[in-house]
Amino acid sequence: MTVCSLLDAPLHRDLDIEALPADIGLRRRLLELGVRRGAPISAVQRTAGGGLLLRTGPSRVAIDRATCAGITVCLASADGTCLAASGAADATGSPMCAGGTGAVAAHRADAGTGEPSANAAARA
Repeated sequence: MTVCSLLDAPLHRDLDIEALPADIGLRRRLLELGVRRGAPISAVQRTAGGGLLLRTGPSRVAIDRATCAGITVCLASADGTCLAASGAADATGSPMCAGGTGAVAAHRADAGTGEPSANAAARA
């Protein structure tokens, strides 16, 4: 499956969270804010410090750049599936994500378990 960092995701598009950062305290705080795996979100604005303002349900949450880099997302389709899974472009023909980060591959491994992957643990 092709996924990208939240930092590389397009603005004003529905995104599905695939994985959260491995840090337990940070993960807990994101869950408290409504940022959780499978939750639909949308990046609505980039901040001066490089972070993002996210829309999650009726709320808006500001997330710093480092935290955004640790959140892995894919572009959601109308039927709720991840468009990036097929490697397709969006309706305008542009790629799903602007680029990629080296940390994304490590986050893919823990997307379903909620626990850090061996790769993430090795980096820590």
